[in-house]
Amino acid sequence: IFTLLGTSLPTSSNFFISYLLFRAFVGIPARLLIPHVGVRLFLVRRYLRCSRFITERDKALLYAPVSPRYGFEFGMITIVFLIGCAFCVVSPLLLPLCCIFFMMSWLFWRYSLLYVYVRKYEGGGQMWPFVFHRVVLCLYICSLFSACVLVVKGAYTQALLLLVTMPLMLYRFS
Repeated sequence: IFTLLGTSLPTSSNFFISYLLFRAFVGIPARLLIPHVGVRLFLVRRYLRCSRFITERDKALLYAPVSPRYGFEFGMITIVFLIGCAFCVVSPLLLPLCCIFFMMSWLFWRYSLLYVYVRKYEGGGQMWPFVFHRVVLCLYICSLFSACVLVVKGAYTQALLLLVTMPLMLYRFS
């Protein structure tokens, strides 16, 4: 298992480079182009030939404020964090791309939370323990991947030290 992970991790870095480039430079800017409800309604009527009368209830549903989907967005950001942590030893070229992704995400979320989205509820910080434990889990996975790469390269002592010390420090930290 160690040799399989250690050999396949460096070879898959090209895919993750293109994935991060797409997410940072296409995915996030495309989310800023969310059209207004009136534009969407016009396009649906125009191209789907829906000419039925829209009631007040339909209008209220269409113009209702949008709330962010924190669960989905947290998963996407965590995947990018895991990719950055796992490949920081093998392919350091991914780290600037991860930083660019996080900067673009920060700009998008700052604008969206201030001017676009309306929160349906206030959690009061109850999601923070969940987020923190997932970040620590990502660091566990990163240490395992780094140890696998070190085993393949023949650095058995360094891999053993990494596998012994890193989980203990992360457990103590969490």
